[in-house]
Amino acid sequence: MQWLFQLPVFQLHILSLLLIFALMVSAGSSAYQSFSRNRFMLFLTALFVLILANGAAVFCVKRSFESPDYISIVMISKAFALDLLDIVVYLWIIYSESEEDPDIVGNRLSKRKLFIPFAGFILLNNFNWLNGAIFTINKQFRILYHFWFYVEYILLSAALVIESMRKYYFGSYEPDPVKKKKTYELARFSWIAIPGLLCEPFLPEESLTTFFFMLAAVYVYISQINNDICIDPLTGINNRQQLESFIRQKMLHHQGKLFLLMMDVDKFKSINDTFGHVQGDHALVLVARCLNQESRILTSAPFIARYGGDEFTMVIEGTADEVEHFCQKVHRNLRTLNQYKHLPFRLRISIGVQCYDDDPNIRSMQELFKAADQRLYEVKRSKKNLEIIEKAIS
Repeated sequence: MQWLFQLPVFQLHILSLLLIFALMVSAGSSAYQSFSRNRFMLFLTALFVLILANGAAVFCVKRSFESPDYISIVMISKAFALDLLDIVVYLWIIYSESEEDPDIVGNRLSKRKLFIPFAGFILLNNFNWLNGAIFTINKQFRILYHFWFYVEYILLSAALVIESMRKYYFGSYEPDPVKKKKTYELARFSWIAIPGLLCEPFLPEESLTTFFFMLAAVYVYISQINNDICIDPLTGINNRQQLESFIRQKMLHHQGKLFLLMMDVDKFKSINDTFGHVQGDHALVLVARCLNQESRILTSAPFIARYGGDEFTMVIEGTADEVEHFCQKVHRNLRTLNQYKHLPFRLRISIGVQCYDDDPNIRSMQELFKAADQRLYEVKRSKKNLEIIEKAIS
């Protein structure tokens, strides 16, 4: 039995199993809620079983030289491995798409339509022992692939390439640099996994496909976890840690004028006390969504972050007119939200704007934040004064 473990290909399967199992344990205990843990766990589980099936096929192919009794096990395990490969690619596409649009997870019709071509090949794999349409084993105990195998692998490769191209396309229009980076990292999964598909026809007894899929899964998992460390789990936007490193860089090198916007939700404590923390969290999510939507009008992609509590910040490179127009659009969006969403509370925010380039006394990031915070305080004080006047008049 020792000779088997001396085979490099078998060692690769053992390594792949251990790494995927480690990812499953890590993903299962992940504390980051923005990471789509359940969907990724399902993908990893299918990949783990795929590696097991391919490992069994490799084992039986090597032993078939000693005993032809192993041939039937090769036929079963290889067909099962092909089934699982179809499922792994399908689950990856569902996971990748849901990272961009979570609604696809609840859309059963879309998922069923997407699964139709994969289901067709799964059926063909399972009936391979009747007609040998996918593969056969010759007298020298070699796996021979046939026409429908190549059709299946072309389909799987095309599905991965199309999904990758979609990610690159949508990522190119993503204004948020962190989300853009995350989208591009999802796109790279295909380019790591596809070489494994290309190796399979030339090395049918080695089954290297699973090793390349394992490498792609490890890359995506590490990338997504690193991104989640920089993202606020409630709102899905950047957190304070990411903001500070970004703004230090922009203070040294920026195009046009550099603006820092400090924002907070008006009477947020009252929302929490009156309607509960669930509604308070909902208010924060709505504000983050509004900022993301309206930021698309800006010429240069802004940096949006949750500063802490009910405070948000934005870093914008542009002109004063552009920033003023953006602020007006945000207020208009929230007014529309209050009118048509029938919220139990009135959602409004105050915005303090400070231009870094217009004040020579600002030399550090702390001074810039302090100046922007002072502008926010002035806005809130003027609102409070206006409310006092309105009450006095009424």
